[in-house]
Amino acid sequence: MSEAAVLDRPPTRRRRRAAAAASVALLLLLVAAWVWSGPRHQVAAPPEHATPEQVVTVYLAALEARDFDTANAIDGSHLGRFSRPVTFVDVTRLGSNVNGDQAYVGFDATIKNNDGSFNDRQSWGFTLERSAGGDWHIVDEGVG
Repeated sequence: MSEAAVLDRPPTRRRRRAAAAASVALLLLLVAAWVWSGPRHQVAAPPEHATPEQVVTVYLAALEARDFDTANAIDGSHLGRFSRPVTFVDVTRLGSNVNGDQAYVGFDATIKNNDGSFNDRQSWGFTLERSAGGDWHIVDEGVG
C-alpha cells in the first residue's frame, strides 16, 4: 500500500480510542458526582416530643451529612430545597420563640453552598409547626 493511500484512510482506530477514552472519562465523572452527592452518613430522626431547637439541630446535621431522607422528613414545607442543598457552618445562638403550635428557631451561621446571596456570617432561622401527632416540622425559613 502506498504512503498516499495510508494518509487518505480515515483514522478510525484513533477515533475509536478517543471515543472510548471520552466514554471512560464521562463514566468516572458521573460516578464521582453520584458519590459526592450521596449521604455522608445517616442522621437519627429527632426523638419523640423533641423541642423545636432539637428538631432544627437534627435538620442542620442532616443537611451537613447530606441525609436528605431525614431532612425531608423534618421539612414539611416541600420547598424543593435540595436542588442545591445548603449547609450551615458554625451555628451559634440557637434560640426559639414558641407560640402554641408554631415556633421560630433562630441562629447565627455561615451559610455554605448557597446561590451566592449569602457571603458572610448572618442570622437565619426556621418556622416550625406542630403536627396533629405532636411532631415539629419546618414550614418556612428566613430571618424573622
